[in-house]
Amino acid sequence: MWSWSCFVLAASARELKMARYKFVDMSPRLLPVVLEDQWVPGSIAHAVHHLVDALDLSGFDAHYRNDANGTQHLLANEPTGNSTYLTHFAIVIGPGDRPIVMYALNSASGSLQRYARCNDSACTAANVSSIGTNQIYYANPLALRSDGRPAFIEAGLNNNYAVCDNADCTGLARFPIGISGVVRSLVLHSDDRPAYESGTTGLASITVCDDATCSSAQQRNVLTDPNPQSGYQGSIALASNGALLVAFEEQSLRDVVLAVPLPDALFASGFE
Repeated sequence: MWSWSCFVLAASARELKMARYKFVDMSPRLLPVVLEDQWVPGSIAHAVHHLVDALDLSGFDAHYRNDANGTQHLLANEPTGNSTYLTHFAIVIGPGDRPIVMYALNSASGSLQRYARCNDSACTAANVSSIGTNQIYYANPLALRSDGRPAFIEAGLNNNYAVCDNADCTGLARFPIGISGVVRSLVLHSDDRPAYESGTTGLASITVCDDATCSSAQQRNVLTDPNPQSGYQGSIALASNGALLVAFEEQSLRDVVLAVPLPDALFASGFE
């Protein structure tokens, strides 16, 4: 009945041809204004307007550059020439939300491990130093210990687990470790025990250290393939319950495999 009444009222309104008055807003807020014409010559506002336009404000560009690409800051201006190139970048957020970046500076004369620690969370400036000369072949996995000290893996001529003496890494201790392949990622348990993955031709494995200096470790082969064309590389993550999860890529087949530990004790029954 209600719908029928509406229909009749609407029909009656059309038949009566009622006037459709246009409401006029007596307080318009969208008026065209030429701002340049609002300055009164001789006023303080007019003078400040022209003075600011005459100033060179380019010095503020670097600090306030916050366009769609984000704010950018130059960490280091490394030398060019002599076949110089940069590789193996890694980053963690250190104490005080200050980013820490590591990379390798390679040239015809040798290789340097470079360490850059930002002076603040926005990284308006950074302290850059060399912390080693070990030739790094593949990656430089980096992690942060519970005491705020960075730790990383050197995989090259010598395979080491390295721990910085402090957040600025003015000194470090190196502990030899076994690596069966290329290590691309590193995680630390709550007690600072390292765990890392490694991949190579026909083999992908996970290694969990028994203590914070990795004096001994357990290694478990997660994936094996007798095909000489099969090669693995991966990345490791640590769940809130301490479980390790690893994603591996099989390079020839372009397969991606996620290795998840079984619910038993770590390595008790392997991965699935």
